[in-house]
Amino acid sequence: MRTLLRAFFDTRFPPSEHEKIVRKTTFETLAGVCESHTFGDTVALASYHTPIVRAFVHEAKFHRNEQAIALLGELLGEHLNAAFPSEMPHSIHLIPIPLSAERMRERG
Repeated sequence: MRTLLRAFFDTRFPPSEHEKIVRKTTFETLAGVCESHTFGDTVALASYHTPIVRAFVHEAKFHRNEQAIALLGELLGEHLNAAFPSEMPHSIHLIPIPLSAERMRERG
């Protein structure tokens, strides 16, 4: 029934390209395209320049896409579990959403 409803609404309100990417991407695929980068004490889990990552961030940030939010959360959880297998440090600062170049210039 849910598939039938989705098909009906997709014909009336076609999903965006980002939503299509999120729908067909599994956790394994998302994790496979993510490469963490370390800058001093700062770690970036993935590059926003990767189309799948950009689609997930866009869907989570602007459309509250539950699948995108869940898979990004799972990705973060996996990273934290791998980085801190015994005990979580007392000070971790999470900055999940990248700023656009224009916003970065506005804010200095």
